[in-house]
This record gives sequence, structure tokens and C-alpha cells, in this order.
Amino acid sequence: MSRRRVPTTVRAQSGVASAAGERLRRLGGVLCLIALAGVAWYTLAEHWSLLEAVYMTVTTLATVGYMEVRPLSDAGRVFTILLILMGVGTMLVLFSTMAEYVVGGTLTGTLRRRLMQRRIDELDGHYIVCGYGRVGQHVVDDLVQKGETVVVVESRETPLARLGEHDYVVVGDATDDSVLQRAGIERARGLVAATGDDSVNIVLTLTARAMKPELIIVARADQQSTEAKLRRAGATRVISLYRIAGHRIAAQLRNPRVADFLELVMHSGDLELWLEDVAIAPGSGLDGATIGAGAIREGTGVNLLAVNAGDAELVTNPPPDYRLKAGDELIAMGTREQLAALARLADGGSRPPP
Repeated sequence: MSRRRVPTTVRAQSGVASAAGERLRRLGGVLCLIALAGVAWYTLAEHWSLLEAVYMTVTTLATVGYMEVRPLSDAGRVFTILLILMGVGTMLVLFSTMAEYVVGGTLTGTLRRRLMQRRIDELDGHYIVCGYGRVGQHVVDDLVQKGETVVVVESRETPLARLGEHDYVVVGDATDDSVLQRAGIERARGLVAATGDDSVNIVLTLTARAMKPELIIVARADQQSTEAKLRRAGATRVISLYRIAGHRIAAQLRNPRVADFLELVMHSGDLELWLEDVAIAPGSGLDGATIGAGAIREGTGVNLLAVNAGDAELVTNPPPDYRLKAGDELIAMGTREQLAALARLADGGSRPPP
């Protein structure tokens, strides 16, 4: 699994760069018209061949200064003066606009996005966060803080301007299959539907579930009536922001010390204890063993708080004779080293003696 974090600057195209691009197209068209007028004059008025007319026009506009192909009439000399003034002036403005276009970030931004897409194509086991609003921003920051690789999918330019130096970004509609493919959904570990529109989150969940049936999908729901729809659409977990906020406020009122402790365990990087879930792999040291025989506490030092046995009810404070199986998720608390030891045991450690 790739956990590399390659900082890449991603900024929305500025208004200056967009305006410069439009001026580039217009100036290029004007320069082409001036060149065509020069070729037409030397061909029709001076009766030169087409090659001679093109040669004279190019050397005049480029200010190379070669001699005239043939002697010019007085009218031809006046036209050549006008051709130099208009053509050279247009080319100077064209070059200055091109410099503004490059400095404005449009060309360099395109190169950065192509480089970023190649890096996204190399990712495996990353997370996709769709919607970089107030909720999505906190999700991304928390995942990055914990060392995870995150791909942000956002369709609007305003939030993208806040990203600055960031991991990976895909610009586009998250409900579009091609956009999710660019985000590497086939290789992703999980997806977060965090847009501020419940209907968009429902369509996004349906699309992601169809593209990768085993994907972990956590969806945001603003309306209570949307929660059931998101679950039917295929969301693994549905987060109701208002319900969670209500529970947190009530917990702070009734048990403020407990709420503060849980906040530290879940979100503080300074606390020694961490709360995580670990899945039991088939054939691992815990597959088919009881909690007592597995010697989880004695062998790793973690505190086993609960066991999530898939569709079954969450078993809190499981007894020593509780038998574990592949697919069960152990919810444990401990230090980083203790949780790493539990992960090794659940993933491929040898089975303890009975």
C-alpha cells in the first residue's frame, strides 16, 4: 500500500490568466489577418509570386531586415511601413500577453495537473474525499495528520484556492464515473461523500458503490430523512452532523470529563493512548481463537473495548471465552506500539497455544 505524500501546489486558474488566454487568441487572429493582408497586397498589387509575397511578409513582420525581393512601388513602400507598424506592434503585445499567460499559472498549472494525475495513478490504498467544504476540509486534515494519503475531488474553484500545498486533487463532478476513475477509486480504501447537498451525496454513493462494491463509503447527511436513503444507496456509514453535534453537546453537559478524554483519545496527537479498530484476517493468529486463548491483553498490552462481528450487534467488554473469527473488527485502546502489535497478530501472527 502506498502511503507516500507528494506535496503538489494546486490552485484555481486566476482571472488574470483566463483573461490573458482570451487576449492570446484574439491577438493571434489579428496577426494572422495582418499576414494574409501582406501576402494579398504583394501578390495582387505588386504582382509577385506567392512564395515571394510570403517571404516578404514574413521578413517584414519578423524585422529581419533582409533586402526587398523586388523593387517596390511608392504605394508598396507605404503599405510596407503600415505592415511593419501594425505587425510588429501586434507581435510585441502578443509576446507580453504570452508572458502574462505563463506567469498567471495557466500553462504551469496544466503541467502540474498532468504530473499530479500520473502520481494519483500510482496510488493504492488511499482515501477519496468528495467535497472540500468545511466538513471535507476537517476530514482531509485529520486523515493527513494520521499519515494517510488523500485525494480531494472538488468541482468548484473557490474551495480549491484554499488547498495551497496539498496532496492530490481532481477537479470535476464527483458523481461522474470518469472523475472517480481519475481519483483512483478502483485502488482506494475508502470514500467520503462530504458535499453540502444530500441529493449529490446519494448519487455519489450509488455511483461509487457500483464502481467498487467492497469500498468503504462514509456519507454526510444534513437531513434526517436522507440517512435511510444513503444506506439504501450503499453507504457503509452515514454521519448526521446535527445528531452528532447534539450528542456531543449533551455529553459535555452530563459527563464533561469523559467527553474531553474521548476527544483527546480520538484527535490529539500528543496523547500516548489511541483508539483504533483492527480487522482479523483469515488464517491469522486470532482467527478461530477465543479472546482468552489469543492472549490479546497479555501479548500486546492493548485494552480490548468491543468486537464488531459484521452484521451482528456490537459486543462491548467481550468475555475471555468469546470466540473470534475472520472479518471481526477489534476496537482497542493502547499506545501506537501496542496497537501495531495487535495489527500484526490479527493480520498474520502465529496462533497462540490453546
